[in-house]
Amino acid sequence: MAEIMTSSLLYVAIITAIAIVCNEAKISCKNMKGENVDWYSAIKLPASADETYKGRSFVYIDPSETNWLTSRRPIDDPLSAIGSTVQQLYDTKKETTLKITYNDKCFDREGDSGRAHSKGVVVFDNETGFWLIHSVPNFPPKKSNDPYLVDVTKKHRYKGANATIMEIRTVQNKPFKLFVKSKKFAKDIWQDLIATYYGADFFVETWLNGGATDVETKCNNRRKVYNVEEVKLLSTKFSSSLDHSKWGVSATKNINVVCVGDVNRQESQFKRGGGAACTVDDKLTKTFNNSVASYIGCSIKNKKIGED
Repeated sequence: MAEIMTSSLLYVAIITAIAIVCNEAKISCKNMKGENVDWYSAIKLPASADETYKGRSFVYIDPSETNWLTSRRPIDDPLSAIGSTVQQLYDTKKETTLKITYNDKCFDREGDSGRAHSKGVVVFDNETGFWLIHSVPNFPPKKSNDPYLVDVTKKHRYKGANATIMEIRTVQNKPFKLFVKSKKFAKDIWQDLIATYYGADFFVETWLNGGATDVETKCNNRRKVYNVEEVKLLSTKFSSSLDHSKWGVSATKNINVVCVGDVNRQESQFKRGGGAACTVDDKLTKTFNNSVASYIGCSIKNKKIGED
C-alpha cells in the first residue's frame, strides 16, 4: 500500500508539530531510518522558509539526538520518520489492530466549534503501538468505510471530569503526563492547568491567527505564560503567524518540561475540549527553548531570549 503514503501524505504537508509516545516493537514510532524508536518530536517548516521542499521539510529529534536534525526526506516521503510511522495505520490488519483517528476537522463532516479541538492517530495491537498527536485538519486520509465513533455509540456518552491529569509510560519507561480538558473547564489549558501543575512559567507557541480573540501573554497570575512571537529551527527563523503548531516549554530554570498539544490560546477554545502530552527531559527542554527566537514579554512587546 505504498501508494497511500505517496499520495495521501501530501495532506501532512501542513503538519507543524508532532509528539509521539509509543512502544518499540512490531507497531512503533519509526525514526528517520525506519527503525523502531521510543518517542520523537518533529516540527515542519513553513513554505516561505523552506527553499528545499517548499513547506515539506521538517526537523526531528528522538532520544539518541541532542538537537534538531533536518530530515533529508520531505514529510510526504513514505520513508520519512513521519511517513513510515503513519503508514502502519494502513498496513496493519484491522482484525487484530486497534486503529483510532480523531480530528475536529473531518473530510465529509462540518466542523463544530462546540466540540474538542483535538487531532491524533492511535494504532495498537495487543502488545505494542503508537500515539501521534498532531495539528493537521483532515488527516489522516480516510481509506475505508469504517464507522465514526458517533455512529458506533449511537450518540451515547459518558460524563467525565472537567479536567484530568494522568500518566503513561513508553516501553523504555519514559513517563509522559497527559493533560485533558473538557469544554466545561472553560479556562486556558496552558495557564490554568499545565503551568499551574508544574509550578513553572512557560513559553507557548500556538495558532493565534484565527477569527477568535487571542489570549495575550499573562503576567498577572502566579505563573507567567508568554506567547512565542518567532520560532527558530537550527538556522531557519520564521514568525509564529506562519506556524500552526501547539507546544510549550518551561521558562523556569531547573524545571525542564516540554508539552505538545492541540489547543490554541484563544478565548473561544476555553469552551472546547483538548489536551497536551508533557515530559520532563533536559535535552528536549533545551532544544525547544532554543527554538524560541522571541516572545511577547510582560512589558516589552518583542523581548528576545537572553535579554533582561
